[in-house]
Amino acid sequence: MAQLDSGWQLDPNWPGLVAERDAVTYSGDTLRKIAADLEEAMSELTGFSPSGTRSISAAPHGSLIDLQIHTDLSMFIKELVQVENWPGGRAFAEALKAGHTEILDVYAQVNGKLEVALKLILEGAGTYTVTNMVNEG
Repeated sequence: MAQLDSGWQLDPNWPGLVAERDAVTYSGDTLRKIAADLEEAMSELTGFSPSGTRSISAAPHGSLIDLQIHTDLSMFIKELVQVENWPGGRAFAEALKAGHTEILDVYAQVNGKLEVALKLILEGAGTYTVTNMVNEG
């Protein structure tokens, strides 16, 4: 194994490192099944069904849509801002609004990264299927 700049060396006996030796095989069908399972789980995070339809009334608890609906602080923030001569209330309202926006942004980014991972798995499934057809005849 090639030594890395830090002096650290990969363990040559790492399971799966040498596909032929460790009998590592890849199945396009298995990868597609994994992608389907992830897509189903992802629908609970995004609030979209695997077909891409959005249902606000049936948004799963903890989904992005559920979070948007049930953590809306606009009325509370409006009340805080209306209290006269209370700069702390205004500051608190601004902090609530910024925090709410930030958590929704992070949640949306996580969902986006999961979608990319799902697409990569599906792409890998197609690549392995084509490669296996060519290699195995």
